[in-house]
This record gives sequence, structure tokens and C-alpha cells, in this order.
Amino acid sequence: MAYMVVTIASVPESVVHEIGNIVVVICFLFVLMMQAGLALFECGISRSRNIYTILARTYTIFFEVCIVYWALGHAFAYSTGMDFLGYHSYWVGLDVDKGNYSTWLFGLAVCTTTTNIIATSLVERATFKSFFIFTFFSVAFCQPVVIHWCWHPEGWLLNHLKGVVYKDFAGSGVIHVYAGIIGILGCAILQPRTSRFKGDQFSRSPKTFHGHSKPFLFLGGILILIGFLSLRLMAVFQYQGSKTVDKGLSIIINTLISCSFSSLTACLVAALVDYCGIACCAMKGRHDWWQLLTGINSAIAGVASSAGGCNDYYSWTACVNGLVSGFVYITWSLLIRSCQADDPLDVAAVHLGCGLWGLICAPVFGTSGFIYNPGSYTLETIAWNVAGGCSIVVWAGVPFALLFGFMQALGVFRVSFDRETKGLDTYHKEIAYNIFTSPLTDTDNDLNSLGSFKRRESVRTSGRRRPSIQWNVPFEKSEPTSFRRSYRQPSWQQSTRSFRKSFPSDWQTNPFYEKNTLVSGPPPYHELRPYWWRDSDTGRRYHGQQPVVWGSCPDLRHA
Repeated sequence: MAYMVVTIASVPESVVHEIGNIVVVICFLFVLMMQAGLALFECGISRSRNIYTILARTYTIFFEVCIVYWALGHAFAYSTGMDFLGYHSYWVGLDVDKGNYSTWLFGLAVCTTTTNIIATSLVERATFKSFFIFTFFSVAFCQPVVIHWCWHPEGWLLNHLKGVVYKDFAGSGVIHVYAGIIGILGCAILQPRTSRFKGDQFSRSPKTFHGHSKPFLFLGGILILIGFLSLRLMAVFQYQGSKTVDKGLSIIINTLISCSFSSLTACLVAALVDYCGIACCAMKGRHDWWQLLTGINSAIAGVASSAGGCNDYYSWTACVNGLVSGFVYITWSLLIRSCQADDPLDVAAVHLGCGLWGLICAPVFGTSGFIYNPGSYTLETIAWNVAGGCSIVVWAGVPFALLFGFMQALGVFRVSFDRETKGLDTYHKEIAYNIFTSPLTDTDNDLNSLGSFKRRESVRTSGRRRPSIQWNVPFEKSEPTSFRRSYRQPSWQQSTRSFRKSFPSDWQTNPFYEKNTLVSGPPPYHELRPYWWRDSDTGRRYHGQQPVVWGSCPDLRHA
């Protein structure tokens, strides 16, 4: 039996072009799923009172990116002009003919991904309006200029030196270094979240801030990996012409090998560091599922480090790249934590640190790099890649440092202390009153002094209710379950609306409440529970005042 073998060379170029456009569209849909993955990843590490704001912000920012890139960004990125930026065409979508539709989608995918990576570094602190401000500034001008430098034929990084080519195939510098430097600058200017680093005075490790969903972390990490693999395929069909099938498969294999070795290496190094018992490097101090977050972040770090030269690697070079990127991620993560920068998703370590390593690794381990062809042009290529990474850091860092500082000076960058502690999803005083039963004052600088934060946290896997700041609850009305129990209760303690309306201010002004008093003396301080109090484990109600040692309370758990 004879078989007919069809090769890419035997297919007409127009058919290959149309197939490539279809692949670009499908990959763009997966890149949109990556935006959902970034939102879920941020929700998993955040507290539940901020989830709605994160989801709404991710949803609306995408539409802003589409409009701004259509109007301004694509013209600066891909139109002709000069080696610094383009300006001749593509304004507000004009002159985008059939041959440039896939390029438009690819540029939109890059800008959307970068914007959401930056947003994840400002978790639980930035105002809603600030995201729209820096998104417009980034997509309208700043990142399209970087795209023009690195990927347009006229770009000065791509064609400035004769015989020297800037190697950044899928965005180690354009996406990861750019997003990483802006993210760490935002963290530094915003300052850490309240009480993040107010734990042990002899340790620089942060206080435990528990996220509310481990499945969100896992699902978000998987969607992020799928999205980055799809973005690699978009780059293949965008820049490689008709010779794309084998090249696309090799790129996917190299990326998977790199992120796999990076994840396992980082988890092993983190376990060894934690086993050594160094207080400032304890990985478990961040969260009780540190191994899960470390594994996901280090896998993304392997993706970021392989983006520069994944089209020019052999499998063993991708393995070496992943091994080194695991060490790079852990080093940067511990360094950022020791500087007390509140970067809960390790955006700087994953994207900035491993992105710079990817720019160095591309001209070293490529098939035409320093390992296989040690020569003068190879050394110049390494130096040129490093210079390109530094140029991106300066170009993105200086304007955004000024922008963030200006917004912080105007008071539109960080939310107020009252809004941060109540939650970004809380807008009305009525909702705030249902959550807080004790007032906040200007001296309440620690989350331990919030009084009775009564919103419930999610349930642990063991089935027990998760402890929260509820150890301070001064009063908790119980619903009567029978006539006899209701009859035995004092009239003021029964669940009636008239009682709630009678004392709308706070529990301390209510004569029927027992005011908490602190026993003087050295720490641990003691607190007197109210007249009627309920055991959080058994659910039984008790009569009388019960001293509670603050030092025996669990770590701060947020709802």
C-alpha cells in the first residue's frame, strides 16, 4: 500500500499563512485564559474581602488595554518610523491590512499579559483608579516602544550593530523584565500591607498573611502555564514564516523542560533552606502552603528564563537553564523579603530576576552561542543582550517611579488604612458596621487592635472553622433555638431589631456590654472576655468573665 506524504514545502504559501492565522487566533484565546489564571492566582494568595475588586479590575483592565492598544500602542510598536519608535501608520486601527491582523493580536496579548503581571504585585493595597492610570501609560506608549526596540526590523536593539543580533524570542526582556521592574517599584512606593512586617523584632521574615483558597492558586498556576505556552506558539507563527511545525514543537518541549527543572530545583532548595532553621529565610513564614506557591512560581520562573532563546536551545541546554533559574528564583525571593518589600506573588523574583537570566542565557546556550561558537561576535551578543536588559530597566523604571511617586503624593495610589483593613470590597458604612463592632481610631496601627472582626474565614480541609481575629469578639448574639432557651435569656440579649437600632454606635457605649480591660503587667497581656461568651471549639455558651492569654492565640487569620 502506498502512502502519500504531504510536507510543508508542498503546501502553497497562502494556505500555510491562513493556517498560521488560525493558530494565532486559537492561541490568543488561551492567552485570554491566562488573564483569568493571573486573577485566580492573585485571588488565591489574597484575603476573601478583596476578591471582588481583583476580579472586576482584571475584567475591566482588559477592555482598556484593547482600546488603548488599538488607538495608540500598535502604531508605536509596529509601524515604520525610526529606530526608537514608529509613527507612520496604524493610528486608531487604520491601515491594518490583512497581513497585519496576527501581529495586532500578538501585540495585544503581550500588553495584556504584562499589565496583569504588574497588577498582581500591587495586591490588596492599590486603589482601583490607579490601575487604569498606569495601564494607560504603559500600553499607550511605554511598552510599545520596547516592542519596537526588540522585535521590529527597524528597532535599534535588533539592528544597531553589524553582525550582532539582540536575542529575545518570546519576551524575557519585553515581557518579564519590563513587568518585574515596574512591579517591584510599585511595591516599594506603596509600602507593605499593614502589619506585614511587624512580627518578631529580631527577624525580618513577614507575618503570616493567609490567602483564602489553595485551589485558586493551583488552577491559576495551570492556566498561566497554558497561556505562556500559547504565547510562545503565537511568537513562532508570527516570526518564523512557514517553517513553524517542528520549530513550534521544539519550543514547547524546551519550555516544559525548563519550567519542570526550575520548579523541582526551587522546591528542593527551599526545603533545605527551611530545614536549616534560618529565621530570616524560613519559607514557612510566608504561608502554610509555601511548597505549592514556590512550585508554581518557580515553574513560571523557568518559563520566563527560557523565553529569550527557547527557539535556539537543545534539550540539555533547556535543562541547565531550568536548574539555574530555580536557584535564581529562590535567591531573588529571599533577597526581596530581607529588604521587607511586600511582594506576595514574587513578581520581582519570577519575572525580573529570571528574565535577566534569560537574556544572559540566550546568547550563551544557543546553537550559535558561546558554548558552541566561542568568538568575538558571541561575546558582543552577550554584552548587547545585557545592555538591552539594562535599557529596558531604565526605560520602564524611571518613568514609572515618577508616575507612582506622583500618584502617591496626590493620595490616589494607596487605599486608606480604614479601607484596607475593612477590605477593598467594602463600600458602605452599613456593611462596615456589620463587619466591625468596635470603632477604628488613628492609633490602630496593627491588625491585632481591630477589635471584633466578625466576618468568617473559609473552612479548613479538616472541617473545623478557621480561627480569625474573632478571639477578641466582645459580644455575639445567639439565635434562640427553642422557647425555653429564649425565655431564659435576658430580654436585651434576644435577637430583635429594636435592640440593634437602640445602640447603633458601638459596643463600648452600650451599657449591657462588658468592656474589655487589659490586665496591667508584663506581656503576655490578658484580656477579660465579656459576660456572656462562647467557646469557639465546642460552641457552648458560658457565664462569667474568662481571662484569655493573647500569646496563646493563633497567628493572624484574615477573612
